[in-house]
Amino acid sequence: MERTAESAERPPSWALPVTVAGGLALVRQPGVLAYLGPVCAYPTGLLFWVSVSLDPQRLGDRGAGFDAGTRERPPWAPRVQVRFDGMVVDSATRPTGRAAAGMAVLRSCGWRASGAASPDARHDSLWWVAPLPREGPVEFAVFLDGVTEHSGTARIDAGLIVDAARRAMSLWDQPGTGRR
Repeated sequence: MERTAESAERPPSWALPVTVAGGLALVRQPGVLAYLGPVCAYPTGLLFWVSVSLDPQRLGDRGAGFDAGTRERPPWAPRVQVRFDGMVVDSATRPTGRAAAGMAVLRSCGWRASGAASPDARHDSLWWVAPLPREGPVEFAVFLDGVTEHSGTARIDAGLIVDAARRAMSLWDQPGTGRR
């Protein structure tokens, strides 16, 4: 699987991913549930959801800013970190310029949120990580409420992700490579 700088920036449009895992709890405590949604493997990286659900009856002051997000900073957005192959990529680190081939990246691919007044107060964010991990554990961490220590983690074996990436279907030639 050839890696190009272009493929590191976002999920490829030329490939159909394979789902590896989903529903892995990151945080499960009174009033807050954070979990890893589907992890989808592509030939060049992986895409995953982080969902944070809040119990509206337990929100209190915690939910005051839940509705007040901006385009750049989603409301009550969790910080996300992924560790693999001895590297750490963190959503708190703003990307500068384009990623070099083989450079580890974590990119936000969007988010959505419902307000604190909603009976289903939640924040969902979609994340892209490249390149694919090689071996060992891939650890996903979430940091809630601006804390410096992670609020919760989940792990997946890199072998599962790489195996799924091999089964991902290329729909047409990869741009700039002339191969599927």
